Amino acid sequence: MDDATLQPWHLKVSFQLFDAKGKPTEQGTLEEWWAGQDKDKRIFTSPSYTATEIQTKDGLYRSTGVGAVPERLDIVRQQVVHPMPSKEDEAGAKPVLRRWNFGKVQLDCIMLSLPIEDGTPAPLGLFPTYCLGHDKDTLRASFNFGSLVIMRNSLGVFQSRTVATDITAMMNNVTVLSSHVEKLEGMALPDADFLPGTGLKKYQISFMLVPKRREGPYGD
Repeated sequence: MDDATLQPWHLKVSFQLFDAKGKPTEQGTLEEWWAGQDKDKRIFTSPSYTATEIQTKDGLYRSTGVGAVPERLDIVRQQVVHPMPSKEDEAGAKPVLRRWNFGKVQLDCIMLSLPIEDGTPAPLGLFPTYCLGHDKDTLRASFNFGSLVIMRNSLGVFQSRTVATDITAMMNNVTVLSSHVEKLEGMALPDADFLPGTGLKKYQISFMLVPKRREGPYGD
């Protein structure tokens, strides 16, 4: 959905969060207006996190005093806008094809595998994994580092792109997130809509050096 060939669009997604036991905790919304890589406005609204972000050619602006988007809310957006792997995920990885049966549905899963020191084959989902419909190119599920499974339950088409309209995310077989696309529409968006106003501050990206680890993926 963030492909430069697409026309400007407006998106609204509702989401439900759950606790570690699968009990509902809070609801919220994500609303986004997109007209290009450097013209992107997002508003997250929930009891625990509310923020506006605007991506411009000068950088990312965010509501003053608000931290980065929490992981689960980022998943809500990524599963609609950019569900496929990033360049960082692909770097140094070796694609490995596995077959996975989800109920009566067989999926072709591609895991971006990294070397394990003892040479043991990595179990499915240990590294970022993307599962497509058997002999199809439609993304139906993904795994993130073993414990997080994201199911794309319902799909739609917008500007010739397949879009997940309903997703469920599970951590250790417990539902932690569900979301639904309430609205996705083409829309003329003037440049003025992407000007950072008062209450927004440019986000400074900081880097932290992490010592090289000798252990396996889980520190074993």
